[in-house]
Parts: sequence; C-alpha cells; structure tokens
Amino acid sequence: LIMFAISAIQSILFLLVANLMLDIRGLWVEYWFALFTIASFSNILGLNISSAFNSAVTIYIMIPLLMIPQMALGGAMFSFDKLNRAIGSAGRVPIVAEFMATRWAYEGLMGLQFKDNKFEKQFYELEKEISIADFKQVYYIPELMEYIDICVEGVKSNNDSIRENTRNDLELLRNEIIKELKRTPEIKFGFVNMITIDSFNNFVAYNTTDYFENLKKYYGIKFENANTRKEKTIDYYNEHAPGVYEKLRSAYHNEAVQEIVKKIYEKKKIIRYKNRLIQQVDPIYEEPEPSNMLESRTHFYAPHKHLFGIFFDTFWFNMLIIWTMTIVLYATLYYDLLKKSLNLFGK
Repeated sequence: LIMFAISAIQSILFLLVANLMLDIRGLWVEYWFALFTIASFSNILGLNISSAFNSAVTIYIMIPLLMIPQMALGGAMFSFDKLNRAIGSAGRVPIVAEFMATRWAYEGLMGLQFKDNKFEKQFYELEKEISIADFKQVYYIPELMEYIDICVEGVKSNNDSIRENTRNDLELLRNEIIKELKRTPEIKFGFVNMITIDSFNNFVAYNTTDYFENLKKYYGIKFENANTRKEKTIDYYNEHAPGVYEKLRSAYHNEAVQEIVKKIYEKKKIIRYKNRLIQQVDPIYEEPEPSNMLESRTHFYAPHKHLFGIFFDTFWFNMLIIWTMTIVLYATLYYDLLKKSLNLFGK
C-alpha cells in the first residue's frame, strides 16, 4: 500500500512536468491511470524478486534481465513486423510480447492519444471509413485480382510445382472472399466452393472478377460518402466558428503519434502470409476479426479488443490486462511461490 501510494504521487508529479513541457493537453486522468497501473505492476514484480533472492548481487543481475525484454518488446523500440517469424507473427502481436506489461501500456496510451483527444474523436469514425475504403480499392482488391489470371493459367498446367502454387493461390482467394462476404453481405457471390484446383475455370474466373469489380464500386461509394461527410463537418466549423477547427487541430493533434499508429512510412502496404493477405498500414483504423468467442489477440494498435463476443476499447482492456498480471504476481508474492519454485528447482 505504501509503494502504491508513492507510485500514485510520482505519476501525478511526472504528468505535471512532462505533459506541461510537451504540451500534451487533455486525457489527464487516463494518462495518470496508465502510469500508475504500470508502476503498480513494477512494484509487485520487484517485491517478488526481492522476496525470492537473498543476495543483493543476484537481484542486481536480475534487474536488466527483467528490464531489457520489457523495453525491447514493448512496441516502442522495435516494430513487431520486423521480428523473425520464429518469435513473431504477421497480423498479430507476437506471443512473447503478450507477456510484456510495457506493450499493453504503450499500445493503450498511443491509441488513446491518437483517437480520443478532443480534436480527433470528432473525425475518427469518418477517417476510419475513409481508410478502410481506400485500402480496399487501392491495395486489397487489385492484389486479389492479380491472382485470378495466374490461377486461370495455373489450373491448365501439368507441372506439379505450378499446380501446388495455384492451389495455394486459390486457397488465398477463397479465404479472402469468405471474409469479405462476412464484411459486405450485400455484395453477393455464389461461386466460393468452386474456387478450387479441380473446379476453377474461365467461367468462375469471370464471375470472380465481376464480384471484385462490384466490391470495388461498393468501397468507392463508401469512400466518397465518408469523405464528403468529413469535408462538410470541416466546412461547418469554418462557417460557424472560424478558426476553431485549426485551433483544435493545432492544440490536440499529434503528427508524430499519427505517423506511428498509422505506419505512414511502411513500404509494404499489404503482405501475404499463410495464404492470407495482411494489412500493414493504418492499424489504428483496422478492427479485429475474431474467429471465435475467446479470441482476444489482435494486431498492434488495434482500436478495440475482443473477448467473449464483446468488443472493448483498447485502452481500458489493456489496463485490465496489466492489473490482471499484477494480481497474479500479488498471489505469487503472498504465497511466496517464486521462492518455493526456485528451492524446488534447486533440489
């Protein structure tokens, strides 16, 4: 309780200095809660280590072994997309990073700062629609359409290697069309079951191309509508409250945060991984698509997290995860489980 109280005061003092110097406005309570949460976790982690080891030298050696992974796998120093596939995974935060409290705190604060500030929260939903529609038109659908011509030639080949590649390409097409039918049920397509190495032909290819063209038109309309609504909102500000829009943008919008959570400088906008297409840009606008009720893992900077069929705001979900870790560590401290485990291992 004493250490938690000190951490609460430290977090307040840190915010008073850092936020004022950096001119970070608003979200004071959320920032304080995030810093207090990660500090509380650190307190319990430190108490576990000090209770398990009797030697101060051993504890000093343990400190960097605990700190460096938290720093390196927190998401701020290195992009998870650049990690070796042996420990990383495309489209998901690597499992090893899921155990890092820093990753949950950093992701939560970055998403909060970008989408929940006084300026951006008025435009976030519109910008999300624009981003999704633009990505589908410019990158996603054209990428899928390229596979159609490849597959038309591939199914005619007698070469085993080419046919295997074609089988994988058709599986990718089928996987993505199934997902797209769930996203846009109003755009019909009745040939999903025929996108296989044995059934795919010119007729199916023609209908698949037609489906993608209709899908492209659909997202084109979505883009135009969302973009028009955003422009009208800005025009309303400029007409009824001249200067307010620019004043709010200047005060609350953070260009550096935007570059990070939107991955503006990412060269590969879309990648292929295990017969799926993975979006690499604008992760802050990309909603998770869970495959079951219990799936909660998402890509980094996802705006919401899923669990038990419910979508939660990322910031509060992440804070809950850290407090869960803290409670688990408190239990290990209370029952002295770490020391008992080390003694058992030593025997």
